[in-house]
Amino acid sequence: MEPNSPRTKAALPYSGFPLRIPVALRFLTAVVFSIAGLAATHTTAGLETDHFFLYLLLAVLGSAWVGGWLAGVLATGITAAAAFFWMYHPSHGSQDVTRFGTFIATCALLCWLSAVIESRRKTQISLQEDEERLRLALKAGDAWTWEWDPKTGIIRRSSEAQNVLGGGPATLSDALEHTLKTISELDRERVAEGLRRSVETGADFRQEVRFLIEDTIRWVDARATVIEDEDGNRKLLGMSVDITDRKRAEHASRRQAQIIDQTHDAVISADMRGAIRSWNRGAERIFQYKAEEVLGKNITILAMPEQEGFLRKKIAAAISAGSMQTELVTRRKSGEIANVHLSLSIMLGETGEPSGVVGVALDITDQKRAEALLRNTERMAAMGRLAATIAHEINNPLESVTNVFYLLAKHSSLDQTARTYLGIAEDELKRISHIVKQTLGFYRETERPVPVQLSTVLDSVFELYEHRGAKMGISLERKYEVDATVLGFPGELRQVFSNLVVNAMEAVGEDGRVRIRAYPSRDWRNGGQPGVRVIVADNGPGIATKNRTHLFEPFFTTKGERGTGLGLWVTLGMVQKHKGNIRVRSNTGQNHGTVFSVFLPKHDEAERDRHSQRVA
Repeated sequence: MEPNSPRTKAALPYSGFPLRIPVALRFLTAVVFSIAGLAATHTTAGLETDHFFLYLLLAVLGSAWVGGWLAGVLATGITAAAAFFWMYHPSHGSQDVTRFGTFIATCALLCWLSAVIESRRKTQISLQEDEERLRLALKAGDAWTWEWDPKTGIIRRSSEAQNVLGGGPATLSDALEHTLKTISELDRERVAEGLRRSVETGADFRQEVRFLIEDTIRWVDARATVIEDEDGNRKLLGMSVDITDRKRAEHASRRQAQIIDQTHDAVISADMRGAIRSWNRGAERIFQYKAEEVLGKNITILAMPEQEGFLRKKIAAAISAGSMQTELVTRRKSGEIANVHLSLSIMLGETGEPSGVVGVALDITDQKRAEALLRNTERMAAMGRLAATIAHEINNPLESVTNVFYLLAKHSSLDQTARTYLGIAEDELKRISHIVKQTLGFYRETERPVPVQLSTVLDSVFELYEHRGAKMGISLERKYEVDATVLGFPGELRQVFSNLVVNAMEAVGEDGRVRIRAYPSRDWRNGGQPGVRVIVADNGPGIATKNRTHLFEPFFTTKGERGTGLGLWVTLGMVQKHKGNIRVRSNTGQNHGTVFSVFLPKHDEAERDRHSQRVA
């Protein structure tokens, strides 16, 4: 078959030698031919004529032609028996024996030729059927056969190559150089070298090749083996299969896997027994386990012990309903608690039966903390408003009591002891009045920045925590080398230094020491801008190096359940709002302690004079 000849569907032979008829009909045909031959011989030929066996031979030949060699053998037997009965007589001598033997030999030759022709015919039919099956298989599998002769440099392909490589005689038979031009530049040199190496070494050739057909990449899996012709010349005989769809599916699968692996959320799959089968980078980030640490283990290792049963029920519900969503309290590798929103979906196997579940876990730990903080903030704000209201209401009767004490002190009937007690009462009344004013000062806030005398803010913070520190055995010290004025929000500045003082007091514990110091300074990272630097120093155990870089991150805390992790983050935001900066220095060695340094720019004098607001 010429590779560049037009392909037509081969017609399978249903007639010829022998006919494709049932076996019983073949033998019946032999009987009919034999009877016809015997009748013709009996009526037209005498026993003494030379053409006595002519019709009998024709009967055998017709039987072998139509019914095959077995039918010929049957016809030979029938005609030979009849001929022997008719012609043989001892008085005829050897002449009849010779003629009869010649007849038998001729019939045997005819039967043998029929068997040979029948065998070849069957082989031809089988080859044609195999060729048709191969053609249909190549067409169904987007495949084609090819042959490359290094001696001529010509590649010949079967017509099925037109479906992939396009039409035209050049597609079916062209030079290797032309074929290489249709291959992507990325594969061209590799393919040429592979073909030559296979011919030289006799090794099989197999490569995945990218063809560039009409600006479209077509992937082809090319395989070939080395054969030799009669002259010992080596050729490559191979088959190519179009695997473009498979490659595109693999690429889409890899891209999907990359997307899943790079997603911020945890994507985990488990089989029906709960054994983890896949684990992406999002899961590593949330739960802190590497994939090799959890693959094959039960998914309940992620849940808190008291929630393992709950997780199993949810997985069972997802298998039953097809999908399900819930919130789950889990634990990271470090033992830290993590809240996740878990979406579970059923996975189906090749048979359509459930083969496992896939879960997408969204880390909502920060969200839960923020919600708790918001609720706590709302409560604190409500308490602050209530405290301010109470302080305001207390302030009015306090003024009346103060006036009464003033009048009582002027009364002449009081003796010295009474006056002493009255003095103590007046001092305590003044302290109560001062606390009430401080409470109102913490709650009230201005709408825009105003000039703020920094020593006033620091004094209010110091006096607020001085008594608390004394009860805890903590020494609070203050030293101001400058009484600077800054432009800002008094309430926020009080909160900044309150946060730092509270953190320092919690760090030092009993018999500790906290110092507040203010002195002139410059921000050299901002052109030497003049300002004031306030430091809050303590002699506590210090902050570990690994924690210092995370101090100002939201929700980072070293206090465990006692802290929210938002104090320093809020403090940093407020300092930056006032165009300042904050730094930390800490030591966990022999001279342990921590120093927080806050720089605030000075308020310009000329601008201060233009301000009509009073100093806070």
